[in-house]
Amino acid sequence: MGSLSRQRGKRTELAVAKYWGCKRAHFESNDLHGHPCFTIEVKCRKTPIATLRSWMDQALAACELEKAPMVQFHVLGDDYGDDLVILRAKDLRDLVGEGEFK
Repeated sequence: MGSLSRQRGKRTELAVAKYWGCKRAHFESNDLHGHPCFTIEVKCRKTPIATLRSWMDQALAACELEKAPMVQFHVLGDDYGDDLVILRAKDLRDLVGEGEFK
C-alpha cells in the first residue's frame, strides 16, 4: 500500500471515529474501538461502487416518509441471516440514537 493510500485511510478512519464517538485503533484487527454496539471496519475509495450507489438511490427513491432506506444484499443459496445490509450512517445514527455514541 502506498504512502498516499495509508494517509487517506488514516484520515478517513479518524473522521469516522469522530463521527461515531470512538477512537481509531492502532495496529489492531479492527479499525475503530470504543463503540458500545459495533466493531467498525472502515473502507475508503476514490469513487463509490456504482452498483451499491444505484441500489441505495433506488431505496431512497422508494423510501416512505418517517422510514430509513435500506438495501439487503442476498447471495442465492446463502442463509438470509448472513446477508449484507446497507444503511446510510446518518440513518443508522438516527435509528440507534446519537446519544449512544458519545
